[in-house]
Amino acid sequence: MFNLDRTLEAKEIIIVRNELQAHGIHDQGQGVIHIRVGDESTEVGKWEECVGLIEGLISEIKPILHEKWRELRDIARTIKAHSGYERGGTIENVLFLRYVKQAFLLARNFTDLEDVCVALRDLLYIDISKKEPELIESFNVTYLYVRSLHRLIMDELYRLKLVKQIASMKKIASIAGPWSNLDLAWEERVYPYSDEEGDMLNRREAIRRQTRYNPEYNMWGYYFVWQDRRRDPYRFEDMKTDSPYPSRELLTIP
Repeated sequence: MFNLDRTLEAKEIIIVRNELQAHGIHDQGQGVIHIRVGDESTEVGKWEECVGLIEGLISEIKPILHEKWRELRDIARTIKAHSGYERGGTIENVLFLRYVKQAFLLARNFTDLEDVCVALRDLLYIDISKKEPELIESFNVTYLYVRSLHRLIMDELYRLKLVKQIASMKKIASIAGPWSNLDLAWEERVYPYSDEEGDMLNRREAIRRQTRYNPEYNMWGYYFVWQDRRRDPYRFEDMKTDSPYPSRELLTIP
């Protein structure tokens, strides 16, 4: 007999392992794990080592990304300060307008980039046709650099989450029944129903004594169960009119 909970957990392990393989982490078994870190591949023996490698890579990328954000801020300030150049619309201008909005929406998610958000927000109120094309192109290239580094960090954070998840999973048997877990003592494989037998029997008798199973017949041989409509769900907007117990509003202490 298959245990549904354990079968589902086994399926979850398979899904996580396939996702890890799609992101460059292969569990070869026998304590061998191949992992891709940056542009190199290495071999480790535990999932905890994978966590350390991924966290180390993230810590290396973050300073570079922060430096690129500051560079993007300086370019934005320079674009705002310089003007007087006249030229028609180009594809660089179209990309610039798109990249400014995307950079601002991304930067405002980080509290450390408040000055970057201010510089980017100022670019939303300039005349792009009067700005130097070299500055526009430099802004576009730097933003693509920032976006690529941000995407790389997000991918590594996702891999880190997968590794921590599979490391926390335990390998368990997928079959349950009288022939499973034979390495345990008999007392640990059997539920002691004798301890609760009295409560279960009393509960069974209480259910049999319920009114719905023991109706009261009238003189014609019919019976009915009174349905109190005041016990239906209600709103709490006006308790005096919506209350299911209106008599409580009339109770007084003599």
